[in-house]
Amino acid sequence: MTKVLGEATPVLTRRDTLGEGPAYDRVGGRLLWVDIHGHRVHELVADGDGAWRAGESWMMDAPVSAVVPHRDGGLVVAIGCEVRRLDADGTLTTIARIDTGGVSARLNDCKCDPRGRLLGGWLAYDLSEPGRLCRIDPDGTVTTLLEDVALSNGLGWSPDGATFYFTDTPTNGIDAFDYDLDAGTISNRRRLITIRRGEGSPDGMCVDDEGCIWTATLYSRQIRRYSSDGELVGVVDTPAHLVTSCAFGGPDGGELFITSIGEEIQRAVPESLAIPDEVIDASNANPSNGLLLSCRPGVTGPPAIPFG
Repeated sequence: MTKVLGEATPVLTRRDTLGEGPAYDRVGGRLLWVDIHGHRVHELVADGDGAWRAGESWMMDAPVSAVVPHRDGGLVVAIGCEVRRLDADGTLTTIARIDTGGVSARLNDCKCDPRGRLLGGWLAYDLSEPGRLCRIDPDGTVTTLLEDVALSNGLGWSPDGATFYFTDTPTNGIDAFDYDLDAGTISNRRRLITIRRGEGSPDGMCVDDEGCIWTATLYSRQIRRYSSDGELVGVVDTPAHLVTSCAFGGPDGGELFITSIGEEIQRAVPESLAIPDEVIDASNANPSNGLLLSCRPGVTGPPAIPFG
């Protein structure tokens, strides 16, 4: 039996439409995350008594899929197919635009590598069109790293930065690549983790200080922890079926924050992933979907790397 490392509980009562991309800003002492379809960037701040409360919330003019701190202050957000800087007063400045070749698309999960370059994939609204994984440098240069991506999702790096992990959700797996920190390039792709069809599908991820990979597994009600060799070594149970991503945070890095989807997903999507009908029905009726959750699983993880 797989070891249960904790049970997540709600942090807030507010629900997101499509909560995603948690990132802990160590300098600001806050958790950041987005509500993609709600067009909002949220922050969670300490209340002074060891608990958390909702902080600022910024409304964007389009779907916002990721947020990370900026090295020089403020935030960097992925809005549609643009990467923009968001200042505290709400001012937005475009850093880069992603060329999708005329395909209607938006960026999805994005994270900074250990050198402060942003990696993120874009997905076509028509999922029969392939997307790509890109690198956005601080000067706004955009470089394609991987083509023919179905639905770009979780990203992460090993503690030494030498291995890059990437989730293409419809493939039900997580791949590992060698990562050249100087060049910001990937090579030697290999399958590391495969989730059996019908058990759920991998979405966002993070990597802990021991080098283990945590993946939010849609429809499973679990965050799964895998060793760097791809062995399942533990799970965190959650009340929500539609968990989307996870990140470590808090002053000691020991709190695992979990985002989730609050809207009903078109039934054809889970059916294509071989999710059983009874699980789909239970998920659609689950009042915990859309909540921000957390637990303390007994290990720590790093904060988000700032852009730049």
